[in-house]
Order: sequence, then structure tokens, then C-alpha cells
Amino acid sequence: MKRIILVIAAAAICGTACSNNPNKTRQQAAEATKQLKQASREAAGQIKKGAEAARPYVGAVAQGVRDGLKDKQSSLVDLNHAWGGQLMSLPGIHAPEARAIIHHRPYTSAHDVVTKGAITEQEYQRIASKVTVAPQ
Repeated sequence: MKRIILVIAAAAICGTACSNNPNKTRQQAAEATKQLKQASREAAGQIKKGAEAARPYVGAVAQGVRDGLKDKQSSLVDLNHAWGGQLMSLPGIHAPEARAIIHHRPYTSAHDVVTKGAITEQEYQRIASKVTVAPQ
């Protein structure tokens, strides 16, 4: 990185100020490098300040991701709103059962899928821990 900065500084100096006097060119290069060095320090300081300011937010984002992954409720299939493919992701639920579940909506409780005749009690027992019912 330092080499790149030096090459850029040298090119900028020689592009605008190179003279036939090597000492003058050296002095101009030294001055430009001094200014570039100061600007780099200031930029590094600003980056450090920004990183310090962002630190608590990064931790909060990470904790939010962990909380979201732990949230069992969000991984449940909602019997009132799930589309066929989501319903068929449940164990033992195939296209006919999914269509029946959709046809018998709305449900006020998850067990209503049995009482309304969409699926059997045995089928319900396989999916009971994986489903929920949100208001229609």
C-alpha cells in the first residue's frame, strides 16, 4: 500500500513540477510525501473513530441474528396463511392434504385442521409441533 501511495505521489509531482534540478525535485517529492503522510494519518484517525462508533451496533446486529435464529415461532408453518409448498414441507403432508388444509380455512386453533376434516388426528400429531395459527 505504501508503494502505491509513493508511486502516485511521485507521478503527481513529476507530472506537474519536475524540473531539470534534481535537488528541487527531491524537495518537492519530500513535501508532497509529508502532506500525503499527514492526510493518511487523518484518514486513519477518522476510520478508527467510525469503527469505534459502529462497534455497539455491530454487537447489536450479531445479537439480533442470534435471537432470530433461536426464535422457534418464526420457523412454524402458519396453517391460515401458508401456501401449498410450505404445507407440503411438513412431515406426511402431500398435495391432497395441503389442498384440504387450504380449503378448510380459517382455523382458530391448530387442532381445527382435524375437527374440520382436513387431516386425520394421526397426521396432525406428526405436524403439531411444527404448526401455528395466526388470525386470518
